[in-house]
Amino acid sequence: MYHGTQQKSICSIVKKNLQPGFAQYYANDECRDQFGNQVYVGQGIYFTDKLLISTQYCQYTPICNKQFAVIFMSRVSPNYIRQSKQMKENGYFLINKSLHIRPYRILLHEKNEMN
Repeated sequence: MYHGTQQKSICSIVKKNLQPGFAQYYANDECRDQFGNQVYVGQGIYFTDKLLISTQYCQYTPICNKQFAVIFMSRVSPNYIRQSKQMKENGYFLINKSLHIRPYRILLHEKNEMN
């Protein structure tokens, strides 16, 4: 799963793991939990399985005449994934608590004319 972020958040994520942010657009959407119960998506950390979607949330930084953004690649516990119908249509997933997330790779995405 991919999580794009702003430059100012990178150090905090590395030190303290991913934390829920202020933008909780789907928090009041309904979804099913791991037991099949109807629940609200709630607040949490947003992910996507599509790299290009995650780049929409990045801040690119110039380095040697190129532009790069940081994207965190993470493993998540599948039992704790929340995804409403609208989230599924838009390619988003949510994990409510950071203890169910394990960032394991930092990607540098190079911006080009195509994205």
